[in-house]
Amino acid sequence: MLQIDITPISGFLLVFGLGYLLALAYVILLDRRRSGDEGSATQHVFSLIVPARNEAAVIGECINSLLSLDYPAEQYEVLVVDDNSEDCTAAIANLLAESNPGRVLVLPVTPERSARGKGSALNHGFSYLLHRSRYRNDLNWIVGVFDADGLPESNMLKKASFQFLATTVGGVQSSVRIRNRTVSWLTRMQDIEFAGFSRVTQLIRMRITSSASLGGNGQFVRASALQEVAIARKRGLYWNPRALTEDLELSARLAVHNWDLHHLNTSCVWQEGIENSRALFRQRTRWAWGSMQVFAEYVLRMKAVRTRHVQFRKRVDLLFNLSMFLVSPLVLLTWMISGFALVGLVGVLTSFPGPVLFLLSFAYLPLVGYGLVTARGYRTIRIPLDLVSFAVYTYHWIPCLYAALWHMIARHGPVWWKTPRAHGEPAG
Repeated sequence: MLQIDITPISGFLLVFGLGYLLALAYVILLDRRRSGDEGSATQHVFSLIVPARNEAAVIGECINSLLSLDYPAEQYEVLVVDDNSEDCTAAIANLLAESNPGRVLVLPVTPERSARGKGSALNHGFSYLLHRSRYRNDLNWIVGVFDADGLPESNMLKKASFQFLATTVGGVQSSVRIRNRTVSWLTRMQDIEFAGFSRVTQLIRMRITSSASLGGNGQFVRASALQEVAIARKRGLYWNPRALTEDLELSARLAVHNWDLHHLNTSCVWQEGIENSRALFRQRTRWAWGSMQVFAEYVLRMKAVRTRHVQFRKRVDLLFNLSMFLVSPLVLLTWMISGFALVGLVGVLTSFPGPVLFLLSFAYLPLVGYGLVTARGYRTIRIPLDLVSFAVYTYHWIPCLYAALWHMIARHGPVWWKTPRAHGEPAG
């Protein structure tokens, strides 16, 4: 009978399982600064970039939300990068620009440069701001990034400004919530994913390594840091145009330059959740593909290790968190092997007891539970049921990961699938 030794897989899962639990214990028992270090300030100026392609359903509400932020109006501007939209996105943005002169700018992307992905749109927008923004020579200049469906809470710029008072901070990411989370089970699970798991892991990373990840919505980067870590300043490449998760790639690049990345627990951006499984599969396949791109660059090619003068804690953080996406498929693999062993097809060798491996498979759930207890909008009595549902939901990542792996093995070019909005516009 074939004997399969799963000890290496078990050891990998043990590292992540114990890492989750010990880090959670640190946050709950040892760290008493959960909100005390999230004050307010108005010392910075902000250029908020909104890349938009066929976003007529949501762009107006997003711009109005940004204009309503509780921050001095003369200290921030909104730049809409219209990526050659085929609907009335540009018309809506231009009307708001006309009624808010100097506060809202609209930058059209020519047809030959359009539809190349979010990173390209952001590069186009920042290159424009470097020449035209009234803040371009201000040492306290911060660049923000919002998706066209993003609705930030009014205190966000003040909260971000406070974080940037520390000169070592190169980036700040807000919490993310799903505003249509009550529509369906699928949207509720997405909100639990952001409010529970993602928010708590971000807080843990910030407390221990000062290396939280930037996201695509509610992202802030110090303009000087963005220029320092640029891929090619003369070519206007600040975000990687080939990275399908340009936010994750920028996070890793800032980390190996020893910039701190902070997370806002007390201010969030509300975005639309995806309401059908096909669209979710496409979005998560793109995210998985992008995560694998960054994993290949910083872990497999050892950039996180080979780059000189990187702080040890940031190296460990990159290696640990960029490898996290491997947990779900490896858990499934161990369950499949155990199933084959149960019916006598194979033999299983491992240095760890079966019950320990089973518990490690769900070691992330205490983080999610803590996140829901401390988040707004979740009833304590329902949290156990939510955790069971979320445990099932997480396995949607497995087919997405395998699809992404196929794209990489087949050397397909990056594909930027547009996320459909809940309002019903098609995914272009």
